[in-house]
Amino acid sequence: MENILITGATGNIGSEILNFFVPTTNQKLFIATRQTDSTKENEVFFDFEEIDKTIQYIKIAQISTIFLLRPPQIADTDKYFKPLIEKLEDTSVKHIVFLSVQGADEISFIPHAKIEKLLKESSDKDKIKGKMSYTFIRPSYFMQNLTTTLKKDLQEKNEIYLPAGKAKFLWVDAKDIGKAIAKVLSNVEIHQNKAYTITGTENELLNFDEVTAILNEELNRKIVYKSPNLISFFIKKKKEGEKTAFIFVLILLHFAPRFQKPPKISNDFENLTGEKPNSLREFINRGMK
Repeated sequence: MENILITGATGNIGSEILNFFVPTTNQKLFIATRQTDSTKENEVFFDFEEIDKTIQYIKIAQISTIFLLRPPQIADTDKYFKPLIEKLEDTSVKHIVFLSVQGADEISFIPHAKIEKLLKESSDKDKIKGKMSYTFIRPSYFMQNLTTTLKKDLQEKNEIYLPAGKAKFLWVDAKDIGKAIAKVLSNVEIHQNKAYTITGTENELLNFDEVTAILNEELNRKIVYKSPNLISFFIKKKKEGEKTAFIFVLILLHFAPRFQKPPKISNDFENLTGEKPNSLREFINRGMK
């Protein structure tokens, strides 16, 4: 029996995995929870702040495959991910599907790249010592940012306020990311030690001026895109009560691409699922009206 644990099951990606993944008769699905008193048979305790207890519950449930993501608030990979991965080597876990980001193989200083490195090192160890294989899922820019990170400004001010300039982002639907991961989880053996970049098509390579124009067309609203300098952006977000660490994440995601080449389009989603990825217009009509 292959026991599969999904972390972040209530989030954008985790919920979509649950929508698309249908376990076979030889698979059993478990959901990660931070509630130690849970009486639900399919829930397993998982908390980055309590790694030893997490390992204990994983052993009890005899988990063999984990879908793992990095909570946004956790950036210290040596403190949280390194001991977790090392201790997982002595459990029944044999495969980890990790939600990374596009470009993690080229930008070594971001947390996702550091976690990928830890998983590769674990996979390279002697089999006798508990070798684990991995699959990296590297999605591009989430369409769901419009309904999460950028939602407040869109709803209250009819604006997108980011220091992104004319930088182009390759938009992808979390629904498609979840669908691709579900395909991998259905047969992890054929995806061992592979990486897949999940993106939209060339039509979804858009800057925020172009995205704003599409939003106005589809929603029949007058939304404005403003690209401030970094100081103005930081001050405004601090006044709105955002944490400094989160503001720096927004800057990293939206300012740095101004000085980089446009992200590359990948066919991995179509190769995995046999389908075309959703368009931004489809997402807007489905999730924003």
